[in-house]
Amino acid sequence: MNDPTDLAALADQMSTALDNAFADSDPRIRQTLALAEEAGEFVQAARRYLGLARHTGDLDQVAAELADVVITAFVTARTFGIDLPTEITTKAGVIVTRGWRDTPAS
Repeated sequence: MNDPTDLAALADQMSTALDNAFADSDPRIRQTLALAEEAGEFVQAARRYLGLARHTGDLDQVAAELADVVITAFVTARTFGIDLPTEITTKAGVIVTRGWRDTPAS
């Protein structure tokens, strides 16, 4: 991998390494759990940074955890056969035209 910002190539490289290391496990389950774990670690780092936890943290920790989430999301998408860049483009179009979520009826 020449370009460290090429997330698709990094996802392929990491998926191959994980498949070789854990050949007997279901990669979809493994990646789903890894993504959930990384998301939880990001939330905890953000809580520390925002002063919402017993221990404080800094923005560098938040950035590092967010990078872990993004990389793990790309690996997970590859494992599930999802074209994440296309899905991101589609979702971004929806967000721009109607907002993040539909507003609940009152």
